[in-house]
Amino acid sequence: MPRSTRIAIYANAYHARFVEALAADYSALKTYLGDDEFEQLINAYIEAYPSQYFSMRYVGQHLSDFLREHMPYSAHRDLYELAQFEWALCNAFDAADIESLSIDDRCSTARAMFAITDHPSCTLLGYAVHTPAVLAALNQQVATNVD
Repeated sequence: MPRSTRIAIYANAYHARFVEALAADYSALKTYLGDDEFEQLINAYIEAYPSQYFSMRYVGQHLSDFLREHMPYSAHRDLYELAQFEWALCNAFDAADIESLSIDDRCSTARAMFAITDHPSCTLLGYAVHTPAVLAALNQQVATNVD
């Protein structure tokens, strides 16, 4: 097999692996866009934001930024917000486990003027569209199609 053919196969497999990995992190976005549009999105995204890691875990961390900044996606705020919400869910799932403070501990800590921080799994997000409801509907659609 010619060298150029082998390189093309590798390049296609490289892109396919990113599409597969990001489909797991952004399953609702994939459902929302459809398979072909999602694959086009991910291919454009990895050209703009090539992976800086050996692990696939963080490869999708800039997808919401990409959607917000690049046409034609930037014309659709719902795409950016959906990606942002799904990434927050990924981070919540992988967040460090810490012991929660009891109400008494929180009150005494506040009185002692210590800073109380959120749990590592918490992210505060604001939305213009009803992103959590959209995500729930898309997840329901996926569950219905699986059954």
